[in-house]
Amino acid sequence: LSSNTRQEREVFRSFLTFNRSVLKTNFFKTNKSAVAYRLDPAFVAKMEYPRVPFGIYFIVGPQFIGFHVRFTDIARGGIRMILSNANTYSRNRVTLFMENYNLAYAQLMKNKDIPEGGSKGTILVEPSSTYDKKRTFLQYIDALCDLLVPGQPGVTGPMKGNEILFLGPDENTAGEFPAIAALHAKSRGYKQWKSFT
Repeated sequence: LSSNTRQEREVFRSFLTFNRSVLKTNFFKTNKSAVAYRLDPAFVAKMEYPRVPFGIYFIVGPQFIGFHVRFTDIARGGIRMILSNANTYSRNRVTLFMENYNLAYAQLMKNKDIPEGGSKGTILVEPSSTYDKKRTFLQYIDALCDLLVPGQPGVTGPMKGNEILFLGPDENTAGEFPAIAALHAKSRGYKQWKSFT
């Protein structure tokens, strides 16, 4: 086999693994702030990570990509917004999942003596002078709400049942951001909206 053929097969296998891992998505929703996927975390077992998470969300917005990783059904952790310049963005994009995983895992270890497990969310913003932090944060939250609020048109996938995410502040999302997230979740009909503070 040529190296191109091997690379093409590896790319195809990656797409196949991703598609098989999608449990729920808003991809087919007509109006959305960002595309969101709830992934089966089993794929992590084939990678060099110490533990398979309970849940993984992957969010792709107009000017950002992000994840939310949690290690138990009831887990708490903040949402970190990562601001990059042109020199650091490419590296941050390559390492984003690993950073998010490590932050959530550290939160799990920190919470080991309490009932809540650990989680963390990340939003990697593209380097640009035109983005708005609050708007970007709300796009991330809105996409999560698409998957959390039952009965959303255009949201598909084999996963049934409701999930509760416990969010909080972190770097570049402190201050009013948690309250904004909670009120937006409430306006979307998320019954557990207070868990976003």
